[in-house]
Amino acid sequence: MIITHKLKWDKCLSHKIFPLIEKGWQDEDRPIHFFWGLAGQNRKEIAQCVEKKEEWIAGVKSELTQHTKRDIIVRNKPRPGNEWWGTDIREQLKDCHCLVTNMSIASVDAILNRVPVITDGRNVSWAVASRDPKYVERPFRPGKKTVLEWLKFITEQQFTLDEIEDGTAYKLLNQQGVI
Repeated sequence: MIITHKLKWDKCLSHKIFPLIEKGWQDEDRPIHFFWGLAGQNRKEIAQCVEKKEEWIAGVKSELTQHTKRDIIVRNKPRPGNEWWGTDIREQLKDCHCLVTNMSIASVDAILNRVPVITDGRNVSWAVASRDPKYVERPFRPGKKTVLEWLKFITEQQFTLDEIEDGTAYKLLNQQGVI
């Protein structure tokens, strides 16, 4: 189910992009939320999605404690007013053994800073990451060639508005197993 959270402001770019997503993105048996910024009701609606994510965090943290004695640090996405707002994840990555995330772009920051990643198979970093928390002590560490091939792959996942509207983006990403 595609859920586009449109802002009431008529000049917002979401009014141009979201109809194209609704037309070109194939509906699935799971909710897929699209947000544009933090205005309007987006903060409240994002918080509801995050609440479900907090359940994921608790479950993964519990599983990680079965496989490691290392400290587990939870870092949420920086939002105005939270403790991570105005911070740079690269500071925490300096001494990080491994980053565990579900769908965050933080996985890209980790890979670019030579920190191994454990992530969901639908994450942009799936090809250069482990996908099971049981590997926390020995996570996959991709070599330079693999990372360069992956970077080329993800840069090829950029689409025009016409490609989003006509379904090309969805078809290509689905063929590649990204979604």
